[in-house]
Amino acid sequence: MKLLIFLVGFILGGASGIMTMCLVQINRDTEEQLRREEVLNNGNQSQDCQ
Repeated sequence: MKLLIFLVGFILGGASGIMTMCLVQINRDTEEQLRREEVLNNGNQSQDCQ
């Protein structure tokens, strides 16, 4: 019984850890992409104004 509880906790803990790492990575990639788009858009706007 204790082994079963340990295994269930181990599996759930591992799954939640992996899910958290994936969500953090997705957020990091999205922030990076938004910054790149912002730099490109700001560069295009400054060229248009000249």
